[in-house]
Amino acid sequence: DIGLVVYIGIIIISSTYFLYQFRQALCSGEYRESLAPPLLLSLSDFFLYLVGFALCYWYAQEWLIVYSLGSIVLIMLLRGIQPLSFWKLEAGQVPSYFLKGSQAYLTIFIPLTLLTVVCSMLFSLFGFEDLAQPAVQMLLDAKDLKTIAAFLFSACVVAPLWEEITFRGFLYPFLKSRCGNMAALTISSLLFAAMHQHPPSFIPLTLLGLGLGLIYDRTGSLGYSIFFHGVFNAATCLVLLFIKYGSHPEWAHSM
Repeated sequence: DIGLVVYIGIIIISSTYFLYQFRQALCSGEYRESLAPPLLLSLSDFFLYLVGFALCYWYAQEWLIVYSLGSIVLIMLLRGIQPLSFWKLEAGQVPSYFLKGSQAYLTIFIPLTLLTVVCSMLFSLFGFEDLAQPAVQMLLDAKDLKTIAAFLFSACVVAPLWEEITFRGFLYPFLKSRCGNMAALTISSLLFAAMHQHPPSFIPLTLLGLGLGLIYDRTGSLGYSIFFHGVFNAATCLVLLFIKYGSHPEWAHSM
């Protein structure tokens, strides 16, 4: 489909430019200072959160997001920590969050795409069935506009908020206070990838988790990683919709 080819072409050209910009910034010494504070909580606080998370995950997944976000905010407030201040989330910075989040997505696009292709090929080479992620399959199987719209809202708004608050805003800074910066980034990224339950994407998602963690760590604001994640999910959904419908969506004729 010509639309998909043009879209991917623009993404690749933009990604090449921002990769070069990122390399220049690294060489000049930018992005080397950690600005994300550690989260000083007791082990009992963290253990209680994990128990509730596990129970919801196994027995009441429909309540998992509500429990996770609610308990994180409650724990922080009970310990005298204001979540919005701790994560440096400001409504006036939304345009900056979106711009830098988009740049971060374009910077990581080429290496992440290549890694995804290589991992998929390796899984196929060794005889493993390369099934689509459950969330991806949901979108591909969706039949009506209402279901697709609900999925897009969940994937591009709800999921980035929940996953970034959980993995970068809570798990990462807690681990940082216990085992240091690099170990915290690595562990939180591995758990983030494992949660998606898709072995062929485990390594690429770990890389994505590291990128999301680094952008939070180097900016000190969770807003940038939330918008990075949202742009990543939105771009992925757009590609899937191109694959599903091409340039002329079936449901467009009924609108």
